[in-house]
Amino acid sequence: MFRWTFHPRTRHPLVRFGLLVLGAIALVALLAFGLIAAAALIVGGAIFMLVNALRSSAAPNPARPPPQPGVIEGEFRVVHDTRTDRQPVH
Repeated sequence: MFRWTFHPRTRHPLVRFGLLVLGAIALVALLAFGLIAAAALIVGGAIFMLVNALRSSAAPNPARPPPQPGVIEGEFRVVHDTRTDRQPVH
């Protein structure tokens, strides 16, 4: 009912088989290239992480004094209230 008129299909069986083989070869080549690229990224990432781990372990860590009893360590941020309708705290 509908025909693809841009590229008519070839009817010769050897040409069709040759195009099938070329398509399969192209597909396998792209798959192999993707796998090689993924393996290179994994190996490169592992080497990068190993170098960073060795570099950070070689740097001396300054000794922290032990915390005093009853002291809770932490960080805080002062947030200023800019509202004008606030109630004074007693």
